[in-house]
Amino acid sequence: MGNRIPVPDERMQRVIDSLQLKKKHVKILWTCFSKHDKDKSGTIDVEEFYKLIHEKRSIFVDGIFEIVDVDTDGTLDFGEFCQALATYCMFEVEEILKYCFFVFDRDKNGYIEQDELLALLNMLHENNIDGNLQTGLEMFDMNKDGKVDFQEFKKLNRDFPQLLYPAFRIQCNMMRYTFGQPWWEKRKTMLNAMREEMRNRTERLRIAEQKRLDKVRRKKVRKEMGVAQFYIMRHRRKIYEAKIPRVEVEGLNTEPVNEQELALKKEVLQQRLKEQADERDDERTE
Repeated sequence: MGNRIPVPDERMQRVIDSLQLKKKHVKILWTCFSKHDKDKSGTIDVEEFYKLIHEKRSIFVDGIFEIVDVDTDGTLDFGEFCQALATYCMFEVEEILKYCFFVFDRDKNGYIEQDELLALLNMLHENNIDGNLQTGLEMFDMNKDGKVDFQEFKKLNRDFPQLLYPAFRIQCNMMRYTFGQPWWEKRKTMLNAMREEMRNRTERLRIAEQKRLDKVRRKKVRKEMGVAQFYIMRHRRKIYEAKIPRVEVEGLNTEPVNEQELALKKEVLQQRLKEQADERDDERTE
């Protein structure tokens, strides 16, 4: 394959869109990847991935490959490599805790057996958990059922933050040995701000659409009642309103979108605004 950056496949394109990457960013990731692609086959061994992030192999990183649906053939192509990085590096604290719980909850039944939790934490810390922590852990079980649910798991992290520190260290290393931690933190801030702006925009759009539908409904009620009754006998409006149920506008999706989807949303908004302007013109001519 050589040193040329490959044409993005579907997986890689999703990473580019979700992180708003430019060509220079893709080039940096490709350089990191290529250093460990010894035979220039376009893939690296999973073990090489661990070397790249300066970590020993662990259930945490192996779990990342599972949630991003990486083929379990022991190698990563460029798209898989980038998706694994993008997924874990963009996790907030709550998401890392949810991810840890996902890894520990082997049966995926919503809780972790207490003895299984102890075994996994010992594995994570290479059987080097401090004696006092070990004693505290053995006593930890808020509802005394021998199981730990997610709320208990979060409390565990608050009471013993050093226990899950390796999971957070892995994220720091992924950041450090690719773009650097400051870049990832700035990217999180930027994308969170974009999502917040999108939520605000879509909420404004939802409110505008709700007002439009309410206005249409009001006009229908007025037509059914007749103009005189509509304004004079307001107490009878509910009877007619019951015949014309109010349409509720649901909240719109605010997940990260690419430029095409943003353009589509803009087009929809412009169309709605045009419809509202046409309605105002109609009212003036009535």
